[in-house]
Amino acid sequence: MNGCVNWPRRFDHMQQHTGQHLLSAMFHERFGLPTVSFHLGTEICTIDVQGPEPTDQILEGAERAANQIIFEDRPVNVRYGTADQLSQLGVRKEVERKGILRAIEIEGADLQPCGGTHAKSTGQIGLVLVRRCSKVRQDWRVEFVCGGRAERIARHDFELLREAAEKLSSAPEDLVSAASRALAERDTNFKMVRALQERLAEAEAALALQTTTHGANGSRVLSRIFDGVSADYLGFFATAFAKSEKAIALLGTIADGHLLFAQHPSAGRDMNALLRQVLEKVGGKGGGTRDFARGRLPDGASTEQALSLAKEMLS
Repeated sequence: MNGCVNWPRRFDHMQQHTGQHLLSAMFHERFGLPTVSFHLGTEICTIDVQGPEPTDQILEGAERAANQIIFEDRPVNVRYGTADQLSQLGVRKEVERKGILRAIEIEGADLQPCGGTHAKSTGQIGLVLVRRCSKVRQDWRVEFVCGGRAERIARHDFELLREAAEKLSSAPEDLVSAASRALAERDTNFKMVRALQERLAEAEAALALQTTTHGANGSRVLSRIFDGVSADYLGFFATAFAKSEKAIALLGTIADGHLLFAQHPSAGRDMNALLRQVLEKVGGKGGGTRDFARGRLPDGASTEQALSLAKEMLS
């Protein structure tokens, strides 16, 4: 039987694996963060390091130290010996296996038992690029790539940076300040729109109060379906309407099936109980207090039915 090695894939794995040895050694040697696991993914590689959270300075420091050794093109050698012999040579992580072990030595930087494939020298790693760090249980997961992967991902990251800068009409190097300005403008506009919505809702609620007649017990019940408004707008409207004596607002939206039942305490009903009774019949979820309850229907088409049921139950 004949076989052949998929060389591009093999060389990629050699770059990632040797780069991992070197990066783990730098985290351990320079910052006291031992590696407890390694994953060679199809796109991204990760190591889990143990200890305090690696700061941005530590991540960059380990990356710079690893790349300096890569640029020096140090030899990567294979050594054989027992666990005791390798321990005397300063192996990074001791193992308890018996017999002769295989270890990978990066000259002057690392010695680690390993049976995987590795580059002949650090120069073949090309480059180590550390991307991000996140908490995983009690450890810290560091994402990185080496060699050809680093080149492809660096190019992809730059294209994303350039595209984002173009959308914000800025140069890539000014992207952070441009994004900060855009976020500040967004927050200002959000507050302005919210304030305008509240004022509009109060005005509409005042008009609605004038046209809503009193019932037999003196209460004024308004049932209204809104289109093209947010759930926040329902809240503003209901709050304004329910400020009046014995006022009850049964509100809903067609687009997303929001329901809001609100009352002035003098109305003497239970909006939370009313909402639950309606939802039991038409479906959906929600809850609230005696005077103010919100719900969400699975289908906005049921809004009219829900409000009709609520009004019928009140009467």
